Amino acid sequence: QLSPLSQTKLLRKIMIKIVLSRIKNQGNEGAEGSAPVFHWVTVGDSSAAGHGNAYSQSYTSILQTTVSSIFQSAGIEFVASNRAGDTFSGMEVAFCTKEMFGADVDVLSWDFMPLDTNHFDPLSNSQGMDPLLFGERVGMTYYPQLPFLYFLGKATGVKMQQQLGALENRGVGFAMMTDALREVVLSVPNGNDNDGGGNLPPVASKFHCNGAIEGVEACDDLTQMYQCYSNEGGECKKVKYDVAKECVDPRYQTPWNDGFKMHRLKGRLLGFHMIEMLRLAALELDLLELKQPHLRGSP
Repeated sequence: QLSPLSQTKLLRKIMIKIVLSRIKNQGNEGAEGSAPVFHWVTVGDSSAAGHGNAYSQSYTSILQTTVSSIFQSAGIEFVASNRAGDTFSGMEVAFCTKEMFGADVDVLSWDFMPLDTNHFDPLSNSQGMDPLLFGERVGMTYYPQLPFLYFLGKATGVKMQQQLGALENRGVGFAMMTDALREVVLSVPNGNDNDGGGNLPPVASKFHCNGAIEGVEACDDLTQMYQCYSNEGGECKKVKYDVAKECVDPRYQTPWNDGFKMHRLKGRLLGFHMIEMLRLAALELDLLELKQPHLRGSP
């Protein structure tokens, strides 16, 4: 979910970085440390942090590796910082924002699993009011440059849509990606079929078993963060995590934390979206130069 208004706000941020790169590189070709930084920060719980997986398997790390070379070709250094912790880190986020994230942030990703309502949607990762409060406090108060917000969940209900729209009209752009996740995950072969998607690469094989994504389905058990292993998800559960034997730890390799396949999917989708936004930003700058030829070759 990305409205035209929010897309424009994100494109403007990237366009500014491209222009800054041109300015810094004028007469200073190849100078180290001259590239402007586009800074993405992930905020969230243990699943967003990648607990149970290798750090390189977290979707923030996958995002970094997906887009960094492409942004570099445009003269921009893309930096993705994983500042996620656990479900109860909201207090630190609220009061120590700049200390945790730094003073210059372009995109903030908000990714917390539900602990109260709507927990029967296995891909809805944000409590209803939290992203709104997050947007108000962080997006409007701490950062005058109004960072773009990614919510890895979805807005349900007219009231929440209206509140997010009001936030957008005051200058904070936002996007949500839950529906895209669902469509992609359920499009791969059922892991319980005869071959279990055996012809697919490991990152896609046995992704869901009869709809239980990574062998997990929604449940009523708060001790499991409302995410329990499904009776039909055994094959998918077995291959949810992919780490060295010495890194296996049941404290973190839980049903509620995403496995490496979901992290890879999130990271790639976010990365491909950011690459597309970079492409559109570059095209828009080209159009501006065509309309105003005197700008061509100048910052």
